[in-house]
Amino acid sequence: DLNPKRELYQVREFIRQAGKPLFLNEIVSLLGYGNDKGKFNSLRGTIFAYAKERRFFTIESKSPHVIGLIEFNELSGGFKNRL
Repeated sequence: DLNPKRELYQVREFIRQAGKPLFLNEIVSLLGYGNDKGKFNSLRGTIFAYAKERRFFTIESKSPHVIGLIEFNELSGGFKNRL
């Protein structure tokens, strides 16, 4: 499981609280980084790596970047990982 002290844990919690996939730029803003392109790119790479391994996250759209959760698929069969 994700470490509660890490950003990815916060990302998962933001998406859980929203109950739906979120835009990556919205997630970056929720983390307090505003429009930081470096943070956007770093987080995108990390989340994409997790999604490729089918761990925690899904990529609902690559342009614009929309991030979901594997658990949404498991609970409702709703969203699909489109890597």
